[in-house]
Amino acid sequence: LLEAARNLSGGDLLTQTLRYMVVDCGGGTVDVTVHDLDRESMTIAEIHQPTGGAWGDTYVDYKVEKMIEEIIGDEIAKKLTTDDWLEFMRVNVQEAKKNMDGGVEKV
Repeated sequence: LLEAARNLSGGDLLTQTLRYMVVDCGGGTVDVTVHDLDRESMTIAEIHQPTGGAWGDTYVDYKVEKMIEEIIGDEIAKKLTTDDWLEFMRVNVQEAKKNMDGGVEKV
């Protein structure tokens, strides 16, 4: 980030300070923090301390599993083994998450 900021020309940013958000999507949680980068001094200041919640990868998996159980019904869901669920999650859900483009959206 510091290297990218050094290479920006004056017209690329309207202000001296670049504010950016870091979103860390982990297995169990999603954590968010906000920083300011002062282009002149090349220093970073934390604007908002990290915060987050239990919205990570394992929570997404849990919610998908519950949604599928609602669709197929309890009777069929009870017949599925742990291996069946793991294979379904690996082939369908995990691959779908890997293929998300994760692009940056300008706000």
